[in-house]
Amino acid sequence: MISDIYYRKKINTPYLSLIFIFTCLLVSIPTYFFPELYQIFNGSSQEIYLWQHITFIFEHGSNTLPLFVHLLTNISVIAFFGVISERILGVKRFLILSLSSFVIYYIYFHINNLSGNGASGVIWSYTSVSFFSIIYMYKFNKNKLKEDRLYYLAILLLIFTWVGVTIADFIINKELSYGIGSHIISVLVGFGFVLIWKNHIEKRIDKIISKDIDIKLDLSKLEKIIVKISLVVPIMILVVLLMFFNGLLTSHISPSKVESINPVSNNITAINKSNNQIEIKFTYPMKEINSIHSSIIGRKKCSIKSKWIDNKTYIIKFNRKLYSDEKVKIILSEIYDSKGRVFNDDIILEYD
Repeated sequence: MISDIYYRKKINTPYLSLIFIFTCLLVSIPTYFFPELYQIFNGSSQEIYLWQHITFIFEHGSNTLPLFVHLLTNISVIAFFGVISERILGVKRFLILSLSSFVIYYIYFHINNLSGNGASGVIWSYTSVSFFSIIYMYKFNKNKLKEDRLYYLAILLLIFTWVGVTIADFIINKELSYGIGSHIISVLVGFGFVLIWKNHIEKRIDKIISKDIDIKLDLSKLEKIIVKISLVVPIMILVVLLMFFNGLLTSHISPSKVESINPVSNNITAINKSNNQIEIKFTYPMKEINSIHSSIIGRKKCSIKSKWIDNKTYIIKFNRKLYSDEKVKIILSEIYDSKGRVFNDDIILEYD
């Protein structure tokens, strides 16, 4: 039964789902090889380039979630539940569902001043449509449904998306993160449209799983236009990539520079004379340093604490005095200014 929906040739090809998958790959794969693209498609602020208000949903991966894990999870959801939903709803309703989920996801995202990426805030709504469809088919003919291998795959994927991903997200983030919230909201949006389109969904399923081999559910003229217009998004992505590889995109790079580093000397004893701390001053107001790696080779354990004194001054404080035969290396990376633009280089501090 689910196989009839998923594989039957005379039902409309799920063009929007395929375009969605292609666009996610088009954004995420180049970012894996050229990490600077993260600042162009997503960034710490969606206010640097206008397209970031859209492209952040196609970008995947973060410090706590590997790109390919995130990407493959979302592509699996689109490739299974997205295809089923699009074939049942039709292109027009599938687009309405996707756009509505995106708008609500976007509002939730910005009202709560969150940062992140990924398509889950949109695509989890497809699980709601698929879940209702499976329940309807189960009531219609549960014995036939149980003979369908895709029925068991659907159950496993629903458990994975609704339970497995939620638990994993909670473990990774140690709290109710924006990811869990966006998943819940997207599922609720999906069920909202299920209530509105209940009769349409049931009639569409009845037609698809009927034994009429001549039934044909092709695209209307309007749906063909929608598919063509949706190609604008991946074309825009390609243009952005061309601009990036030709060095035409620089607005995401901060104009800030390091004004001074104290102590000036790389002699380790100079740190002791500076009250056991290193002070870095920038020329432009800064926002955050997301990554700091330190290596201290010495006689006994030594730890550091760091903080902003003001928006231009960053302090790294050692918990003890350092010995002349010790070595210190500190790398500061993922540095952003007050407008969310990335500091162009890592800051490497070495003392011996």
